[in-house]
Amino acid sequence: MAEIVRGIPQMAGCREQIAQIYYGAFERKLAWLLVREELAIAALAPSLTEHQLVALEGQRIVGVAGLRTRAYGLLDYDRSAFRYAYGRFGGWWRRAALRFADHHVPADTLHVDALAVAADRRGHGIGAQLVAALCAFAIEQRLSAVTLEVVDVNPRAQSFYEQQGFEMIRWRRMPLMKPVAGFGAVGLMRKQV
Repeated sequence: MAEIVRGIPQMAGCREQIAQIYYGAFERKLAWLLVREELAIAALAPSLTEHQLVALEGQRIVGVAGLRTRAYGLLDYDRSAFRYAYGRFGGWWRRAALRFADHHVPADTLHVDALAVAADRRGHGIGAQLVAALCAFAIEQRLSAVTLEVVDVNPRAQSFYEQQGFEMIRWRRMPLMKPVAGFGAVGLMRKQV
């Protein structure tokens, strides 16, 4: 079993490990925007906030779950990091696109910005541990629900979340994303806690 901790662990290279897991899990959705893994990590690692749960096996980060409420989220889209990775204009429009994807979170809800597990550790219960920790965190914060999004081309993720007690609330069609990111709809799933 992995150890679940809040925030960014104080160990060398942990921001880069988290960014790499995040990008690796969502590369299909993000490659059109963030281009290459090394650029994505250069932009995302400094942009990570403390608002996350991290799964550790020893000194290795094997999973991450980003926390979003009305007050905070997983990423702050650090301007200088995006400018360093993509240049002035490239950094600006990428930050704008990512901020546009952020959405309104109801006051009584914890939204999962991202739940990602290292590729070689998937299927070992780490995702379920992170979901349990997310629900416990929501209860501790006196929130009544946890929500997350899943894309239409990932039925395995949808099935996993259903096994964890999430229900599909609605699908939002996004036909313009199909040619650039490979998905055409995003489903909002919710679990009462």
